Amino acid sequence: KGAQDRVPTGFSVLDERIQGGLGPGETGVILAPPGHGKTTALISMASAALLRNKKPLYISLELSQKIIASKFDTNLFGFTLDVIKKKPKTFQESMQRLRMELQGGKLQIAEFPTKSLTLYKMQDLVEKTQPDVVFLDYAQILKPAKAKDERRFELTDIHEGLRGVAGQCHVPIWTAHQTNKPALRAREIGIENIAEDFNVAAIADLVVSLNQSDDEKRQGVIRLFIAKSRLGESGVTFEARC
Repeated sequence: KGAQDRVPTGFSVLDERIQGGLGPGETGVILAPPGHGKTTALISMASAALLRNKKPLYISLELSQKIIASKFDTNLFGFTLDVIKKKPKTFQESMQRLRMELQGGKLQIAEFPTKSLTLYKMQDLVEKTQPDVVFLDYAQILKPAKAKDERRFELTDIHEGLRGVAGQCHVPIWTAHQTNKPALRAREIGIENIAEDFNVAAIADLVVSLNQSDDEKRQGVIRLFIAKSRLGESGVTFEARC
């Protein structure tokens, strides 16, 4: 029931364990240290949604719209940006084929300066654009509705508000979150490695961490660990190519 409303991540092993994907009103968090692939993972899932003729909305609070668009180009076409620049005709032909194949799928990218976007403005954007799934890069740098004495209380409010937006707009929302310093030495990053506010894990329906040793990085392999899930089993690790 309701399986048709769930939006797959594109990682089949993960989708099998979360009832086919993230559903309307649910929130998912990608957890990793700085520079360890959170944006890449969000873009990969947004691309997978687009190729399934969904309408993903990607909100960037850190990187420019142009940079995010170039990352989608490399993800969708399987070439580095340098190759795309050297073969513009091949790229344009591939783009045209993709447009012809898509039947209703549409990618929208919105850019806001760090800590300038509030949850109220985000909800207004989601209501206007009517996406099938939202990717927020990332919740920690949203502007809190009200300043608190401690940062962790602000983050709790942000993530509770994000879940509220997901519910009111009837849309799944993915975001990312930084880890603490001990995560840099962890074989598998768990919810105990969430930086600043542990309540992030309590609020989200799904928390998936990205794990990669130096050898795995050279081999182009990354391990995804389901650290918390209300949608199925947790404590499961599987590999993906990157």
